[in-house]
Amino acid sequence: MSSDVGVERASNSSSRSSSATRPITSDRQAQDLSRAGPCFQESYEPTGLPTMLCSIIPSAVNELLEQHQNYNLHDLANFLGAFFPEIPAKYREVVVLSATAAANRAASLHILSEKNKQSHDPMKRRVAAEAASTLSFWGLGLRPPMRSSVSQMQPQAGNPEETETVNVAEIL
Repeated sequence: MSSDVGVERASNSSSRSSSATRPITSDRQAQDLSRAGPCFQESYEPTGLPTMLCSIIPSAVNELLEQHQNYNLHDLANFLGAFFPEIPAKYREVVVLSATAAANRAASLHILSEKNKQSHDPMKRRVAAEAASTLSFWGLGLRPPMRSSVSQMQPQAGNPEETETVNVAEIL
């Protein structure tokens, strides 16, 4: 195994007085590591956002979007700092931009859906239905990954009404 474990002081006299170190791995340490299995990691590197941060962001976003009197990047980032200090400063503007962009998109789709669902133009009614469908799925929130390899239901062949889709993003 190529992992280096342990530390050995350099043997020359000039290095003894300094804190210079170099990693070593003994045969016994290598055997211990091989028995530790694939779950062993020398150092912990988080691969995602901390659980606490994931749980606080939705609440922060809900309150953030209610700040109509101070609806600009600077003031909203300061709001997060004051009322949600658990969110690190480096993430605050990202949270503000993401939340407001998502709210803008959702509001646009809602307006598109409401204003076109009664249209005389069948294409506009179809786009309105697609927008409403999109909003309904977004309303479900994040979902856990599926265990099966089939992640989406496939429409049955032969029914053009089910297989033809309208890309709402192209129309907007």
